[in-house]
Amino acid sequence: MELCFTENRPPFEEAVTMMDSLISEHGLSFIDTADSYCLSEKDFGYGNKLVSKFIGRKDVQIATKIGFKRDGGAWTRCGDPKYLRSACEQELKDLGVEQIAHCQFHTPDTKVPIEESLGEMVRLQAEGKIGEIGISNFYTVDELKRATSVAKIVSLQNPLSILFYNPEEHDPILRYCEENGMYFLAYAPVGGHRNAGALSNIPEIVAVAEKAGLSPYMLALLFLKSLSPVIISIPGSVNKDHIIANLEANKMSLSKETEAEVMKLISE
Repeated sequence: MELCFTENRPPFEEAVTMMDSLISEHGLSFIDTADSYCLSEKDFGYGNKLVSKFIGRKDVQIATKIGFKRDGGAWTRCGDPKYLRSACEQELKDLGVEQIAHCQFHTPDTKVPIEESLGEMVRLQAEGKIGEIGISNFYTVDELKRATSVAKIVSLQNPLSILFYNPEEHDPILRYCEENGMYFLAYAPVGGHRNAGALSNIPEIVAVAEKAGLSPYMLALLFLKSLSPVIISIPGSVNKDHIIANLEANKMSLSKETEAEVMKLISE
């Protein structure tokens, strides 16, 4: 799951209890967050405070990201090595750890070469402040090659959904991840919060889902799972029932017939 609540956040202690239950009883094992999430005056630091309660547990892996500023609420890319170092140091303090187990470079900065940004993360890794290095919002194989020439990259986090999957655009990226031992963390797997509910309004998707005995939402998650064994979907979630429903996708798979029907829709 991706810890990026946008509204109606539960009271903090209630959220801690809910997350503990999801991990202990329902198999939640991966949480993705970022230093730039939950920074409004109303809930400043909510995400990191919540995540910090579960760091160190062997049954859950937590990943965070650095490289986006939220000055005045606006999203600003910043791959400056000095900034990345300061962001890492702040994350260590906020999470209450000596090492960030899985730290991702949030997005390339057009003003700073990828090699310089990731070079600093490699130095932080050598100092023991970062364990694994991941990247996010890298959209071409050339960018991936540049990244992996500098660092051992274990994951790529990009948007991917049945709503906008394009084989020509996405398959080369997926194959590169497979060939280089990288997980593909698919954010916005059902279209993102701006497209919430869109799947249920597309008759063709609804028809395929109903034929397979699935909700359009579950069809979308299972379709991504069918594309590659390296894909891990990280849908944003707002309540316990929603997260449990997401976790059910890990226990299921699409039939070859349903996969073919979805691919036919995409190609039309």
